[in-house]
Amino acid sequence: LDRHFEVTAFRPGPYQFACIFTDITERKRMEQREREQQLQLMQSAKLASLGVLVSGVAHEINNPNFLIMLNTSVLREVWENVVPILEEYYERNGDFTVAGGPYSRMREEVPQMLSGVKEGSERIKRIVQELRDFAREPSRDVSQKVNINAVVDSALVLLANLLKKSTNRFSVTLAPDLPELRGNMQRLEQVVINVVHNACQSLPDT
Repeated sequence: LDRHFEVTAFRPGPYQFACIFTDITERKRMEQREREQQLQLMQSAKLASLGVLVSGVAHEINNPNFLIMLNTSVLREVWENVVPILEEYYERNGDFTVAGGPYSRMREEVPQMLSGVKEGSERIKRIVQELRDFAREPSRDVSQKVNINAVVDSALVLLANLLKKSTNRFSVTLAPDLPELRGNMQRLEQVVINVVHNACQSLPDT
């Protein structure tokens, strides 16, 4: 019956033995509720601290990352302006060395490098934003319009490193044109994160 009793035993006489049973079920339930409330408060405090930490780290990352994104665009423009001059020199004098490599190869690789830097910076920006959203105090509103594909995408951004370490066979197929549903973006994202995280922990190998 899930009841709790406290037993007190004593001898009122040489040939007598008595027990008193005291029902302490309600006291035990109150103690359990208090423990649960304390755990919730500790969890809330941890989440609040995490939010402050993530916001600070995000700020420190975003500042230099913004400079990288800005300067990459400038460098691409500089390269595009210089290429005609380099091409003219190449036609007249043949191949020459640029940054330790032949110009004939570097003219193809430099734009790719710049594109890679830009894509990397945009990925950093997105990851930082996802972390900030994830660490933010969750809303209780469950009537938000939510795109479930966006929920999955957002969760997978945060899990990218775990997935890379856990498996060599991961793919995602998202159904197009799904209707929006009503719910809570952060809570749904947490569900996806938990499911994928548990799946990764259950894998015997990659």
